Amino acid sequence: MEYAKPSAIDADIIEKAVQLRHLLHSEPELSGRENETKRRLMEFLAENTSLTVRDMGEWFYAVYRAPGEKPGRRRIAFRADMDALPIDEGNALPYSSKTPGVSHKCGH
Repeated sequence: MEYAKPSAIDADIIEKAVQLRHLLHSEPELSGRENETKRRLMEFLAENTSLTVRDMGEWFYAVYRAPGEKPGRRRIAFRADMDALPIDEGNALPYSSKTPGVSHKCGH
């Protein structure tokens, strides 16, 4: 299986991913309330990748299957947190939190 080299990745998708990151950072949601965060991530993946995206209620998953691949193949999973903390942002970045008392300051 061949994987895309960073230089082969469409610059447009990289720009869209950076814009999404800034949007998510500027509009943080506390744990258990990440509805817009989840919706935006699922929408981004569905529109910009070949991943199959499934909504599982409080969380979602996205999976890649090669054409003709048989079910049951082992996979590697990655987990990512989406929640913010009840802490003021305290900086002047252009994409700082717009939500008073809530920010992504967890360090991941």
